[in-house]
Amino acid sequence: MKKEFTDYKNLYKYFKKFKTEISKNLKHNLLLILVLFLLGDLLVLTLDFIFIPPLKINNIAPKDIIALRTVIYRDETETERIKNLLLSQFKPIYTVDQNITIKMLSKLSELFSQNSEHPEVYSYISRLQLSTVNTLRKKIESWIIENYSKGIKEEEIGTKKQEFIRFLVYELRLPQDISKKLSDTLIVPNMFIDIKETENKKAELIKSIKPIERIISKGEIILKKGEKVTKEKFQILEALGYTLSPKNILRFLSLFLLTAFLHLSLIALIFYFGQVNVKDLNIFLFINTIFLSGLIISKVFSFYSIYLAPINTLLFIVLSLTDFPDYAILSLSLILLSSIFLRSFIIPILLIFDFVFIYRGLRRLEDRVTYLKTSFVLTFLRIFAILLIKYAYQEVYINLSDSIYSVINPIISGILAIGLIPIIEDLFRLASPLKLFELTNPNHPLLRELIMEAPGTYYHSLIVGNLAERAAEASGASQKIVRIASLYHDIGKMKRPQYFIENLLPNQKNPHDDLSPYLSAIIIKSHPKDGAEILNKHKFPKNIIDIVEQHHGTSLLSYFYMKQKQLNPNQLVPELDFRYPGPKPKSKEAAIVMLADSVEAATRSLKNITPENIEKVVRDVIREKLNDGQLENSRLTLEELEKISQSFIKTLIEVRHPRVPYPHEMK
Repeated sequence: MKKEFTDYKNLYKYFKKFKTEISKNLKHNLLLILVLFLLGDLLVLTLDFIFIPPLKINNIAPKDIIALRTVIYRDETETERIKNLLLSQFKPIYTVDQNITIKMLSKLSELFSQNSEHPEVYSYISRLQLSTVNTLRKKIESWIIENYSKGIKEEEIGTKKQEFIRFLVYELRLPQDISKKLSDTLIVPNMFIDIKETENKKAELIKSIKPIERIISKGEIILKKGEKVTKEKFQILEALGYTLSPKNILRFLSLFLLTAFLHLSLIALIFYFGQVNVKDLNIFLFINTIFLSGLIISKVFSFYSIYLAPINTLLFIVLSLTDFPDYAILSLSLILLSSIFLRSFIIPILLIFDFVFIYRGLRRLEDRVTYLKTSFVLTFLRIFAILLIKYAYQEVYINLSDSIYSVINPIISGILAIGLIPIIEDLFRLASPLKLFELTNPNHPLLRELIMEAPGTYYHSLIVGNLAERAAEASGASQKIVRIASLYHDIGKMKRPQYFIENLLPNQKNPHDDLSPYLSAIIIKSHPKDGAEILNKHKFPKNIIDIVEQHHGTSLLSYFYMKQKQLNPNQLVPELDFRYPGPKPKSKEAAIVMLADSVEAATRSLKNITPENIEKVVRDVIREKLNDGQLENSRLTLEELEKISQSFIKTLIEVRHPRVPYPHEMK
């Protein structure tokens, strides 16, 4: 047991080291990372060929080949047999040419005339009485009309000629030789195959032949070890996807392209509509890892029980680490993915229910028990949902074991989420509401140290947090993130607290009075980087560290810049030497913390505190940051900036309003 735990820790360290190397080498090449994840998708899709080796006709099965899912396949051999049987019984469509009948009657008249092509026939007829000749002609005409109206086929000519000869000899008493000459001349085929109509009828017959379908149930043994693959067995293997036939290769490529399209659509949707910064390496890796995990879960559990696939674990994780727009986009992508690979319309229905109620259950996450409470609610909802599905779709069969798996699935998913979220938080430097809640606790070691080392900075951070949180609410940014970031934004000042004016006691000498403006600027400029280093050591979420590092952007240290210019009026003073190193705020939350920090510091020095003066200072500070280009990467709109301004003004008026003096102060 101890060895397994050690192996797990080593594996975890390896993954963290691997991610760090990616961060160093691929930080600015997210496209290459995306290609690697798409190759991961391709690799997962090849699991079919790992579980079941592809076989050909006449191959020997290396092991028992079992159907891992229920399929309905077409029995091509039986279908072809029935098709050939029906085609063998198919009779072509004939048409009767009535013009031939008229032609033969005309030829009969010629035979009985002097112009006869057979003189011997005319010679015999001419010796007969006229009444006898007329009788003969009428009877022959009647026979011709009767038989030609029925139609005479090519293959019936011999038979018809014999019938005609017998008719002439035995009924009309004509000589044998004369009868034969009449037969040879007057009996021809007048019934021919209508090729076009025959082909149409044959096509209709083929179309009417329905393919013979057979069911292969999950768990059924297709081939036993050592058994040869016959043509019939190969059809079953092909239907299950266990062959490398052109049909299955095309199916495999289609599935990969469909998966890749869904993967790329997910990235695009979050980029355009999500709140997270997709260009951030940790966020980018997290999103792609969640999608790939969903694919692995769907694919692996398609070989066992689709009702046991813990997709809900991913829904719990996503909601714990992202806000609603991103949760909705990621969750719906996972639901679509599961519907493709779990091959069941029931699973997406259940997951849609879960998606809604997980959001409702975790919207106010207070402790880890909330995951279990939500899981139990989902369990009862699933019982109700399965009953509805069974009665709504009576042709759908859900056996007892699948029903049990479906009901216990949310509980298993909730337990897995509780165990995995801390690992994912650490691995991707993200923070769940519980993690953020822990960071706001005044007993947190860093906050306790800040209170002791730099009490003025701590008090300033509380006010900045209040300002930023209310501004985030007004502008639609994350309140939790700005609250935490505000509490720790000046944590770097703990290294040299005495060099920051808010930490000086009344009448205490300002150490900057004895330093050159350049040295003072270096000390002041270092606190964002110092803060980021401190938070990195304490494994803070990456988005909090980014805000701490960005909360001054590349702003100018105006006081020390002007002081240096006054000391050396004839010397050119580079602004760059008195600007913070940056980077500029890259998110709404970072920009709000920057503005709240600047506004709080500016209004703190106001002597005449009135609503008008507060409003003027707030708008001047925001205008200055805007004109200086500090907000250009923050994705804040002018409308949102106005909402932030109004929020700052309202909050500061409440915080800094003049109080009524106590009686002892009036003396």
